[in-house]
Amino acid sequence: MKMGLKTVATYGLGNATAGTRTPCLNIAQGSVLDFFVAEDEKETKSAKPRVGAIVNAANEGCLYGGGVDGAINEAGGPGLWMDRKALPVLEGTGDIRCRTGGAVVTGPNRYGTLRVPYVVHAVGPAYVRFEGDDYSQPDALLRLAYQESLKRCQEEGITDVAFSLLSAGIFRGNRSLHDVLTIAVMAIRDWVDAEKEPAMDVTAIADTADADTADADTATTDATADADANADADGEDIDKDEVSSYPHRLESITLCGFSKREITVLTEVCRIIFEKNDDDKEEKDAEKEENGAEAKEEQKETAVDNMEVCEETAVDSMEEQKETATNNPAKE
Repeated sequence: MKMGLKTVATYGLGNATAGTRTPCLNIAQGSVLDFFVAEDEKETKSAKPRVGAIVNAANEGCLYGGGVDGAINEAGGPGLWMDRKALPVLEGTGDIRCRTGGAVVTGPNRYGTLRVPYVVHAVGPAYVRFEGDDYSQPDALLRLAYQESLKRCQEEGITDVAFSLLSAGIFRGNRSLHDVLTIAVMAIRDWVDAEKEPAMDVTAIADTADADTADADTATTDATADADANADADGEDIDKDEVSSYPHRLESITLCGFSKREITVLTEVCRIIFEKNDDDKEEKDAEKEENGAEAKEEQKETAVDNMEVCEETAVDSMEEQKETATNNPAKE
């Protein structure tokens, strides 16, 4: 898979089954609008095509937005705009198409210069609206927004998905970038671990010109794309059966930072999380090995005890036979 990104680091995710690749999390630097999923050179012509999606950092209305949302809207052209307008408004909400912590999908379609047939619109929390130092509620909503996005992708049969970093701009208020990105990485990791057969590849991308001055919740972005999606078509429908008629397995998640600050924080967050995972795994492996050695020793002791019992039984039997023969001599 080639995505036009500079990969900085890669970490393993989940557990691969026979005949599949190990899912991984990539940290890469690049722009959300440039992502695409290229055909794997190692795959044969009979291999099933991969399907890309990007996750947009949207607001509850899912129509207008600045920063990354605005850039995605502009790149997607009239086709994306019309599909966003067609998203159903939740009953009794006025103009809400997706609640905070949720995600909705537009596509499959050919969206202007975007090179993916799907755009997932996820709504992260605005930390600035939560007073005090208790961030438990917005943290839970942020985690949910990431995982709901993955669920929507799974439902559509998407194989590669790229995330805009949700709530990572001015929406994070006093919440540190480190904390917000930690929630992002752990939400994705935990979702992959919980899925026995994940149905997509995940690429999470942070794309900002200036994380400190970016507009609202669109300070950072993530995206993946499908190389087979034509970039010059203007809202031309794609047959859904062509892209989602079979299950897929998650192969990769890429968190991409545009600014050096984002790359630095992403790298540090992943290092802490995945080094802890490695330490836990080594501890479990050592415990398993120790338990295995103890089990073998117990089996050995049991075998010795059984052998001694058998020997004692054989001796007793021979003594009984000898005594019986003495008491009952054979008649001539």
